Amino acid sequence: MEILGISIWNDLVSPLFDASCTLKVISDSGESQLLDIKKKSLQEKADICMESGIQTLICGAISNSAHSLLVANGISVIGWIQGAVDEILEAYAAGEVLISRFGMPGCNQYHRHHCRRMGAGRKQGGNGRRGCSR
Repeated sequence: MEILGISIWNDLVSPLFDASCTLKVISDSGESQLLDIKKKSLQEKADICMESGIQTLICGAISNSAHSLLVANGISVIGWIQGAVDEILEAYAAGEVLISRFGMPGCNQYHRHHCRRMGAGRKQGGNGRRGCSR
């Protein structure tokens, strides 16, 4: 099995990797650890992923810059995913195509890295919390 990373926020995939606060790293033995990446730059986040041995990263929306940094470091990115971390990890372990079941609105399996969403950048409802506040 590979070493897997997933950006999380309150037991969900973090909506935007670039602003994510916590990275869960699951080792090939199944053990996991949580890393605080709250105040890290994109380069630092990519370095942490590489240093942690992550081979595949599952995340929500991701900028082209962050995606390029990760891929340049040999990390496969499954982006534009939303939902509960445990469900997503189960589906991944079962070999499911995550984008089909957990893709963010406007995403499909043919546009994994460049999803088009209406209203990008606008707040879409929610509970008023932003960023890493808990």
